[in-house]
Amino acid sequence: MTLEEKLKELEEQLFRCQVQQAQLRTELEQRQQEAEKREYQYQQELKEQHELVRAMKRRMVEMIQEKDSLWQKTEHLSSLAPGLCVVCSKIFGRLSRRYKCSTFSFWILTHCRGGGSNRQRHSQMSTMEGMFDLSSEELLEWFYDNDNFSGYSTDIPPSYEDAAPCHLKISGLNKYFVIIIYILVFLLSLLGNSLVMLVILYNRLSRSVTDIYLLNLAIADLLFALSLPLWAASKVKGWIFGTLLCKVVSLLKEINFYSGILLLACISVDRYLAIVHATRALTQKRHWVKFICMGIWVLSLLLSMPILFYREAVKVHYYGFVCYENFGNSTEKWRLILRILSQFFGFVLPLFIMLFCYSFTLLTLSVAHMGQKHRAMRVIFAVVLVFLICWLPYNLVLITDTLMRTKIIQDTCPRRNVIENAFNTTEVLGFFHSCLNPIIYAFIGHKFRYSFLKILAAHGMVSKEFLAQHSKPSVHGSSSGNTSTTL
Repeated sequence: MTLEEKLKELEEQLFRCQVQQAQLRTELEQRQQEAEKREYQYQQELKEQHELVRAMKRRMVEMIQEKDSLWQKTEHLSSLAPGLCVVCSKIFGRLSRRYKCSTFSFWILTHCRGGGSNRQRHSQMSTMEGMFDLSSEELLEWFYDNDNFSGYSTDIPPSYEDAAPCHLKISGLNKYFVIIIYILVFLLSLLGNSLVMLVILYNRLSRSVTDIYLLNLAIADLLFALSLPLWAASKVKGWIFGTLLCKVVSLLKEINFYSGILLLACISVDRYLAIVHATRALTQKRHWVKFICMGIWVLSLLLSMPILFYREAVKVHYYGFVCYENFGNSTEKWRLILRILSQFFGFVLPLFIMLFCYSFTLLTLSVAHMGQKHRAMRVIFAVVLVFLICWLPYNLVLITDTLMRTKIIQDTCPRRNVIENAFNTTEVLGFFHSCLNPIIYAFIGHKFRYSFLKILAAHGMVSKEFLAQHSKPSVHGSSSGNTSTTL
């Protein structure tokens, strides 16, 4: 046998070993899933048994209370009807002389409605009288001694498909696609928001109210962008950075979520005041803008505090560690409360403010003769449209998931897989908004481009002739001369 034939034979043996290894691995995974299914079914059955025991205990308490109540009623009836014993004696003969009249009164009220033989009525009455002579503890013992638990088994029932745990099916392509998008958003947001901060800080003397809002918005987006690489890495290996970084990164994410959208709402209010109420706004709002921004940061921090206290690295079977909320036994309730708060403060309220302010702003621009009316309307439409495109799908998925968790919509495994994959997609779309803000509010504006070119010209990176060709446009005809930063 030649060396080549031996190598070929070894390769065939290696291939067969690999096939057997793959088959064994598949069989092992199947057995693990079956074991997990059986464990889940056992836990469900055990939970049902515990619920049944609790229901039985509640019923026992009710029976004891009914016993005390009925005893009081029979005593009351006996006191009101002294002739009842005489009637009982005439009707039941010797039986009435064997038992207390109060017991017979109760027996008559509760057992004489139907038929039955005298022997059956005598047995029922004797049992009831014996129960009345017992204390509460003895009554409980009597119940457990005489009740039938033959149908109450701890055996695991036959396997059925609906009892199997729901395994999320998130495709690898989707996972790596999300990682690429995270990195792309990180780079664009880092570059765009850094340029916005550079331009605004460089032009300190000509800084307007809108510029202050834009500066805070850029800071919020930049802080969030710094956390994106960690979130991208967690998509591959799970959360391997520990609880401390989980709290810090989650806090940055929540603060950006609240402060970013609230600042967008403040910018819409600023546009509304500058264009609709120009004469009054110019003398009042400049003094308050710093306090408004400080209030937004404080409010965002307060709304994010639950994340700081309850976020931690949690181990999940067959996945590893995840950065998740842990509220103990009240996890689901607190998640719903935080979700409602985030949807209200992070989407519904800012959206209502933006639609209200921009509607009146567009109405004012449409009836007034302003030099930059059409450009302002295009920017305003872009602001509202991009905001809706980025955040409306995510919030719709969030609302659907909330309805499923509150059992208003049935929570099934296929629906849960659809929701989880939709979360990944729409969350990335919402993250994109942080890198689009500089484009919408800054790069479209002529004043920003002129200020950026002026910085480049001051450092000799562009010629003065090129700067003169892109000189700052006149603001005459605008409703507010100091508000042309983005419009």
